[in-house]
Amino acid sequence: MSIKKTPTSIAGCFELQPRVLSDARGAFVKTFHRDWFADLGFCTNWVEQYYSVSAKGVLRGLHFQLPPHDHAKLVYCTAGEVMDVAVDLRVDSPTFRQFVCLTLSADQGNMIYLPPGLAHGFYTLSDSATLVTT
Repeated sequence: MSIKKTPTSIAGCFELQPRVLSDARGAFVKTFHRDWFADLGFCTNWVEQYYSVSAKGVLRGLHFQLPPHDHAKLVYCTAGEVMDVAVDLRVDSPTFRQFVCLTLSADQGNMIYLPPGLAHGFYTLSDSATLVTT
């Protein structure tokens, strides 16, 4: 498996670090493989996917969906760097109302996995950033 899974302070929320293969031409990062995610116990049945492009200093969020429209998310930067925040809004969760803050960057290739019931937002640290949410 080529993804390292690190727990955050929120139950069910993880920072993921895929392998970043770099050479003189650039970089290659595999962000998703169904079998890897199934082995980690994660959702592999994504509901939607989109990306946003934001200028430095832009704050976006906090976004979330209420049941029955809530779903897991995978978030990562394909360009630039953001400060990403997740807040646990699950009333029955041991980490209800707690938040976690991670720096996501295209150079590092790290991602955050958000289980259903978490709100999510970010602040752009670089001149521009492209953030993908699946």
